[in-house]
Amino acid sequence: MNIHCILKTLFALVAMLTGLFAGSAFAHSFNVAVVLPAASPASAQQIRQGFMLATTEKDGHPDEESDGHLGGLDVYVSFIETANNIATGLNSGSGRGAIDIVVVFGSEDIQNSVENAIDGGKTTVVLPGTNPFSKKELPGVASFVAAYEKSYGGAPDADTAQGYNIARRIDVAVRDQAGVDDRARLRSSFDDTAQMMDW
Repeated sequence: MNIHCILKTLFALVAMLTGLFAGSAFAHSFNVAVVLPAASPASAQQIRQGFMLATTEKDGHPDEESDGHLGGLDVYVSFIETANNIATGLNSGSGRGAIDIVVVFGSEDIQNSVENAIDGGKTTVVLPGTNPFSKKELPGVASFVAAYEKSYGGAPDADTAQGYNIARRIDVAVRDQAGVDDRARLRSSFDDTAQMMDW
């Protein structure tokens, strides 16, 4: 192999590594909005607590300023009551830039309102799926129940499990690509985990 081939190969390798490191340096955080069901404040509170519990389970570090971590990244979470103007809530977000992922709890009309509010944007929508909460014998469910009781002093319910489950699905999707830029990949992961994801 001559010197020109060696230099070309080294140049290509340096360019590739620079791209990888640059990408990971900029993909340090993302924003999630959770649209809660306004008809039931108690359900909304349980969903919120389940979701936030999942953000505390992995990847914590000293002096963090985010709301927690999902997928190995800092996550900033805003909650929107569906009685409020959804478009305003999504546009105001967390105050830290555009919303990357929006979770929608609510009717088809609410889902359509969210879709219209983000039309043409870079936000990925995720809907609740089924979860293993009813299978108390599973280790993941037992761990979730114990963690919730330790954090909140009471037993979780089905709404809490829905909030927790959807946050865990986001964790898987974001961790898979170390970011949120590939929306098609996010949607594919959300589809894959919609039915009975194992905690």
